[in-house]
Amino acid sequence: MDINQQDYEIEQNPELQYTEGNPTVGRAMCKHDVVYKTLATVGDFECRVHFYDDDYDDSRTVDGIKRIHIVPTESFITDRQDINELFNVANHSISEGVILANPIFRRNGTAFNANKDLKDCVKYMSGVAAHYGASKDKIISIDIEDGNKVYEMSYDITSAKTYSDVSNSVYEDLANGTIGNGSLSLNYSTMLGTGPVEMSDIINTFNAGNNIDAYHRGQGIANISQNNNIPTSGAIKFSDFRNVVNKVTAEINGNWQHCQIRYEVFGSTVYTSNLPKKINVNGQIGGTTSNPAIRFNSGGQGEMVLEITNTGHGFPVRSYAASGGNGSTNTASNGGTGNNAYDNVVVNSPVKIDLPSQNRIRGGGGGGGGGGKGGNGGGGGHSGGYVCGGWFCWSSYRVCSNNGGTGGAGGNGGNGGKGWGYRWNGNNAFTEYFSSMDRSGGSGSGGSGGNSRGGGTGGTGGSGGTGANYYGSSQYPTGKGGGGGGGQTGSNGAGAQAGCGGYPGGQSGKSGGNGGNGGNGKEKFTIGSGGSVTTI
Repeated sequence: MDINQQDYEIEQNPELQYTEGNPTVGRAMCKHDVVYKTLATVGDFECRVHFYDDDYDDSRTVDGIKRIHIVPTESFITDRQDINELFNVANHSISEGVILANPIFRRNGTAFNANKDLKDCVKYMSGVAAHYGASKDKIISIDIEDGNKVYEMSYDITSAKTYSDVSNSVYEDLANGTIGNGSLSLNYSTMLGTGPVEMSDIINTFNAGNNIDAYHRGQGIANISQNNNIPTSGAIKFSDFRNVVNKVTAEINGNWQHCQIRYEVFGSTVYTSNLPKKINVNGQIGGTTSNPAIRFNSGGQGEMVLEITNTGHGFPVRSYAASGGNGSTNTASNGGTGNNAYDNVVVNSPVKIDLPSQNRIRGGGGGGGGGGKGGNGGGGGHSGGYVCGGWFCWSSYRVCSNNGGTGGAGGNGGNGGKGWGYRWNGNNAFTEYFSSMDRSGGSGSGGSGGNSRGGGTGGTGGSGGTGANYYGSSQYPTGKGGGGGGGQTGSNGAGAQAGCGGYPGGQSGKSGGNGGNGGNGKEKFTIGSGGSVTTI
């Protein structure tokens, strides 16, 4: 189906806007900057607490089940990938869920788990654990400067002491669960939290003109709950723009199929707004037989940037692995043509992608052609001979047994191999068809033996062709799968005796069928109406 028509049908049919197994809700990332202690000689000691929007309730007094992971550093962790690993990935792989606390502390030469600043942060987080739906009995601290060693820590309110065990594990031991289906986190960046609110800042950021009335929510400002301070109509004042959202970043983790950026990641309101949008793919995304791995639906507005940050897996965005052609099972017929590769990234709105990310996306390879069926064996000749007649064999006559047999059937051709790509294995993971062994075609079957006297053995069916490597590889620059092998010619039947002839069809073995052609590959991007890809 034409990708523009497909995009239209998705827009008109809500049931097509979500793929089973993908997250239905993106969880909004939030953070609190709190003071966990104050020293008269030094001042305030801050801790940045990362949580999801539905985690926090300051009226909650009963502990929840979430774990508290304390990662102390000498300055706040600001690297996006580090935060994603310590917070989003941890929540994805640890069933209870995680609250991430990042306190500022002083490394003063004492043992990590005896550090006074760290122990004071444990005390503070124990007191507010219930507010975050967490448990004060599930606190660990992680020393990221000593191999991510993990220490279980607790605060005893009765004795007013903080306790710690000896580290017997590292963080990776905790966060190594099955990846499974995908997860989605959304980080809303804000501006104008402090200081004066200037009209020039609003104009330069949101570009809706010089009239402040153009910046009502739902007009120049995105109509999302995070911007509820800004009215949709009527009087509007500069103070309404405190902490206005000026960018949304999506963190995609785990395994996804057919990720639709408009409907499954941002939602139509954000996607069609002028807000700058960033998509970070930290997991793996594959397609289906009818849909690409990633779809940038039509209607996208504002700057949209895709970054593939999963560097631990060579090509984490791949199309569905194309099937090979069927091996022939009909007499003297050719093998089937391999399937063409499927779309990988469909682009119906402008998107910017850096070169390293583009290099982590690969277009699919076509399936290999099916092998041809082997030719039937030749028919066997009848046995016979001459018998003497009369005195002293002065005459003779021929006797034929009419027992020449049919030639054996040719063997079936092997199926073509799958093209380069992913297939969902039904168990929360992808099977990848990557190496030539993964993509090799099946072997043809051997022919049957001839029947009765002298029938020839049928030819062996042709082997299926190898599915193509990714589009643009040195071996498969166009991603076209290999053709299937032709079926072998059947062997000849035995000759007739005494000129008795043979089974109808002759004693010669029959030719096998030809192998099928390989399927065509597909480039990594399929550009639709309104779409474009800009390298940044």
